[in-house]
Amino acid sequence: MYAFSSSEAVERNCSLTLDLIKTKYSESPAIVSSMIGALIDMNYYAVHFLRENRDEEALFLFESGLTTCGIGIRHVFGESLVAFLPRLKSASKTATPAPPHKADSSSEHSSFLHTVNISQEHTESTTPIIRENNTFEVFESAVLFGEHLPIMEEEHSAVLLAQHIAPVLLFNLGLLVHKRAATSADYFLAHELYRMSLFLMEENTIKGLYCKSFDLLLLALFNNLCELNCSFYQKDRVALCREKFINVFHNLERRQIRQEDYAFFHEQLVLSVDLYPTVAAAA
Repeated sequence: MYAFSSSEAVERNCSLTLDLIKTKYSESPAIVSSMIGALIDMNYYAVHFLRENRDEEALFLFESGLTTCGIGIRHVFGESLVAFLPRLKSASKTATPAPPHKADSSSEHSSFLHTVNISQEHTESTTPIIRENNTFEVFESAVLFGEHLPIMEEEHSAVLLAQHIAPVLLFNLGLLVHKRAATSADYFLAHELYRMSLFLMEENTIKGLYCKSFDLLLLALFNNLCELNCSFYQKDRVALCREKFINVFHNLERRQIRQEDYAFFHEQLVLSVDLYPTVAAAA
């Protein structure tokens, strides 16, 4: 399991949030539903601002959502985050894209999650370090929740959904940093945000809150961690991360992911097959 110095504090805060959700749900499911809906909308509009190059507004919403989930990003990544702030883009004066589509979770290719590309045009990796030797490309799509989610049906559904909001926010914030990074410290910050998201996903599994509907997020995390670790010359970590990437991909239900995303992840694994054989060593 990936771990970092602040993991215990993060897990303690998220556990308190989990207990609060359970308590409040028994008192008033409507209040919990409203709270979860507000966090999902916060992520939605943050991604919209990110696509418009309104980075400061996107960062504010990601940070506010994570604070509500019990994760104080400024406390965990204070100096690194402050050092990154000058890289944020201002609103573009050119035409901006329409807001991302809120996909219906009952549609053919969407479950709890779907994706939307944040780039105006395709670029290769944003990580210039040894790009010529990096077989992985950044997955440049942010993760959104579906429009119709089963948050009112039962307590378990509400808890399941609530416990995956923070990992989604962390991945999207990590993607913002990853795309705007200009120094090795910026790339490391993106790496740590991805790792925190993955840590919370693994903790959800331990708590019995695993759901295949969130495998899309795992694929995005493993792919971008592989890209960064490859750029950091961490071949053992790439190999281990790629092995986990393969396990999720091979057990994926195709209806839960867009064809374009499936093709992208498949390509990443195929292109890296000779350079990174599976290993059993620890990361």
